[in-house]
Amino acid sequence: MPQRLPPVLVPLVVLALACAVAMALPFRMIEPDDDDYFYGMHAFARGKVVMTEAEARELAKIPLPDTAKMGPQMVMGVRSPLGFIRERSPGHYALLAAFHKVGLDRWTNVLLAFAVVGFVFWFVRRQLEEPAEAAVLASLLLIVNPTFLTALYRVYMSDFDYFVWATVGLGLYFAARRKRCPGLCAIAGVMLSLSVFFRNTNAIVFLVVLAYEAGLFVLRYRELARAHRGEGAAEPHEPFGWGRVALVVAGIAVGLIPLLWYSYATTGQFLGSGYQYRLARETGGALSLLDGQPTAKYFALWDGEAVFSLRHLFLGEARGFMSQGYTLTVGLTRLLGGYPILLLAPAGLVLMERRRLRPALFLGLWLGLFLGVYLCYRTIRGDSFQFMSRKLSPMLAPLAIGAAALLIRLPRAARYAALAAIAAVSLGVTGEFFVQFLGERGGVGPGPRPGMGRPMGPVPKGKQGTGEPFMPPPKGEEPFAPAPEEGFPGFAPKATGNPRQLVERLHALMREAEARGIDVSKAKELDQASLAAAQRGDWQENRRLLDEAVRLLERALPQGPRSAPNRKGPRGGQL
Repeated sequence: MPQRLPPVLVPLVVLALACAVAMALPFRMIEPDDDDYFYGMHAFARGKVVMTEAEARELAKIPLPDTAKMGPQMVMGVRSPLGFIRERSPGHYALLAAFHKVGLDRWTNVLLAFAVVGFVFWFVRRQLEEPAEAAVLASLLLIVNPTFLTALYRVYMSDFDYFVWATVGLGLYFAARRKRCPGLCAIAGVMLSLSVFFRNTNAIVFLVVLAYEAGLFVLRYRELARAHRGEGAAEPHEPFGWGRVALVVAGIAVGLIPLLWYSYATTGQFLGSGYQYRLARETGGALSLLDGQPTAKYFALWDGEAVFSLRHLFLGEARGFMSQGYTLTVGLTRLLGGYPILLLAPAGLVLMERRRLRPALFLGLWLGLFLGVYLCYRTIRGDSFQFMSRKLSPMLAPLAIGAAALLIRLPRAARYAALAAIAAVSLGVTGEFFVQFLGERGGVGPGPRPGMGRPMGPVPKGKQGTGEPFMPPPKGEEPFAPAPEEGFPGFAPKATGNPRQLVERLHALMREAEARGIDVSKAKELDQASLAAAQRGDWQENRRLLDEAVRLLERALPQGPRSAPNRKGPRGGQL
């Protein structure tokens, strides 16, 4: 009898075909974020985590690999007190730089894809102790998912390794809990904290671990209480042990060292983030954890106002690309587009057998905590599912495993008919994304082609098209200028005009006052104080100080027509 081939070859062959198609497609830089990671890769490859203005301008001379892109590139970044820095978590910049040094940066996601698919197969087969066919189904559902395929294509974007590192970190933690191997405990701790190095929102993995341990404790307590009342016998139980807990914690501490070093080197703060310098002035800090809350840095969980006022789940305001609110109406369609198996996975997790270490509990918390953040995310991109579903990519593994657990319990014919239907829907959604974003742009900058991906609401006054929010900054701006206005007001300051507009108004008045010989020292003091208030998260004080400085200069300046001031403002309070 010939020896049967290993089952893992089935998903690996399918993945090889998917990677071949992804690498053969025309290469496009989909968003300014892709530009940022491309130039961040080059900066890190040169050993520059903090750059001077001259170095940043030199970096901008490197041509993009997207030959069809129209207009100047977006060398996104921010100005910290130490120099020009990248605004995002450093992991993907560093990973791309390592592959770039050997000329394989375009292959980064391909290698990660083979690693994570092999890991998921091993996790389902060996750690969850499911049949080999269930492991094959879970791996295939992972591969054909639209979010997986579109993130695989976007190599200059951190969404794919965001998913990979969270999956490996949480999977290894469950394996360490099951095998009780000291070395695996330490490795799991390192991988959990390294996942945050690649995307700050992966701090949610720590919540998953804490919630899982709390759940196991409660279930064990209830089991012992029932046994004490004579309602049954308690199952044999061997505690994890404080020594193994200490190894996990030590691994977490070691894995955090690169992130703490990078944060201190770029911001002067151990938990600093490049986001705080751009978002503090542009939005008043009112973004959820999904985009890196600048005041709470890594470990804030929710947009607090959204938690206490959940009206954004059903109501909202649509403007241009973005919609504030509509999470369960407009946003739900984007979510189902990115994860067609979303409705199957919970049923599969419920059907998983109750066994030692409660794998269904672990997978349910993994899925629920990442999805729960989405319910508090109030801004929905209207042009494609990918721009919202990519933020939830770490929940893809429990979704695929849960759906596979459901399919494996169906009759064989129904099982593969359902798999074929899921694959057809998923590939259709994926194909729509590539048709929308890989065609000729006809003069439009990064973003969808004209007539494709229409905004959900009316175009705001003064906007000329769907590509406008991502157009390059005005000529003469520093290369690390923040992205232009998105066309919608910030959430935190409840007033007309957002903080960025006030800052621009204040600096224009300061330039005019200096040109007329008027003392602006008091206005500069207020400007610096407002910046300090923004950086510590006191948005009411930030707004009050900006208003006071503007009123002070408006009273000091003579009334009547004024000439347009020079755009280049003073250093104090610069973004």
